[in-house]
Amino acid sequence: MSRPLIAYSIKDSVSVSVARRLFGILEFNEVEPKNNLRRFECDHADAIELKDLHIFADFLSDYPAEYILFLSKHSSAKGVASFTTHAEGNWSSSADLGGRPHQLSVAAPLQMHQILFQLNRFNKYQINVTYEATHHGPLLSVPSLFVELGGEESVLDDERFVDVVANSVSGLILKEVDESYNKVAIGIGSSHYPQRFTKLALEKGYAFSHIMPRYFASEYQMLQQASSHSSLPADVAVIEWKSINSVERNNIIKELEKLGIDYERI
Repeated sequence: MSRPLIAYSIKDSVSVSVARRLFGILEFNEVEPKNNLRRFECDHADAIELKDLHIFADFLSDYPAEYILFLSKHSSAKGVASFTTHAEGNWSSSADLGGRPHQLSVAAPLQMHQILFQLNRFNKYQINVTYEATHHGPLLSVPSLFVELGGEESVLDDERFVDVVANSVSGLILKEVDESYNKVAIGIGSSHYPQRFTKLALEKGYAFSHIMPRYFASEYQMLQQASSHSSLPADVAVIEWKSINSVERNNIIKELEKLGIDYERI
């Protein structure tokens, strides 16, 4: 039976810090390396140390895993403190940050929903908890998600915030969080940080898989991938109505009809 795989990168200081804390909580032990990469095991999960950044780890599709969870630092131009989770993939012809153009990885909506709740539960510091839109690599055929801590160096180095991420991941691995959800949803519209989708997840049980931000609404034909590249099929698409112009909305609705997916507007 496959188990969750935790992946952390030695090129990412937050990734290493969270991994060390998590390894203590779950009592990981080092085992025989594979493909020159350090590996670890505990009673509930496996872990692997990446020598390069996570976004280039396409090869992890070859590892048998229930899902892959990447521990990562979140980078933003404004350096706003945040706890985030998201699926991977490129909506456009650009693949500057790993993956491949116009290809989405397999999302893990249930695990992202659970980790969002855990981050919100352990966050006692008035730091933003949010989904992010689907972006960057790696390109994986195994369900996967990123869990991130972002902010200025004072935030990234703070053990309290590292503990929030580590405890959230531990709760997910140990299945300490309620696995129930209302609907699996594709998010369409909004910004890179879709707060209204996050609110639907936390308050009404919507488990989002891929989230297409408004600036990629012209890539509506990729909604087929957003639907099929998920560990759970979408029950509905949620459209942030006013963030998308009428021409793009019409194209999106026609594509959803073709795919047999209902939509809701917010």
